[in-house]
Amino acid sequence: MARSSTSRCRAGSCAAPLRGTAHFYCPSHWRHLLETLDATICQLYREAREIYVGRSNDPERRLLEHLVEYERDHLAVLHWSSDQAEIEKLETELIELTSRYSKQANLEGASRGSWRGQWNCVYVAWCWKNSSRGLPGLRFRKVDGLYHPRLVPDCTRFPKEPDFLRATVSPGQAARILEELQDAREQLWARRQARYS
Repeated sequence: MARSSTSRCRAGSCAAPLRGTAHFYCPSHWRHLLETLDATICQLYREAREIYVGRSNDPERRLLEHLVEYERDHLAVLHWSSDQAEIEKLETELIELTSRYSKQANLEGASRGSWRGQWNCVYVAWCWKNSSRGLPGLRFRKVDGLYHPRLVPDCTRFPKEPDFLRATVSPGQAARILEELQDAREQLWARRQARYS
């Protein structure tokens, strides 16, 4: 996806032109974004048993999936965008940056997931080491289901402060919540199919 020479940096009021086809911010703001997100991940990494960098259009659901599949019960939403190429590039670069960590759990070296919804976020998921008390000062939003007010994209600040989520249900409860969500989606799909047949 080539960008025209008139494309401008997306960072607030920056009017710097973009160079190349793979950037969404001027080189200075792109570097600042990567350094800021890498510093957040590094801070979490020191106290984590393992970390995983990914992307999702539904961070609460994704946190519950991480809890069920890998016992990762914390997730930090790092960056939102409605541009698929931007999110994929940022995820890939963060995976590459964090590949130096021995406890990084990404098996792929690049962004591989599918794009869903209008907005997607890049996140880091983790669980604390058994000996860790966590990091002081972090404020977590509790995730105990999927029927409460959901996290929405906040693109008013650059770079934005991370939104921290913590699962407060057991892996078994999370699995039941995800099964109910899947059943509801299948029922909705069946009703739509019936309407048009």
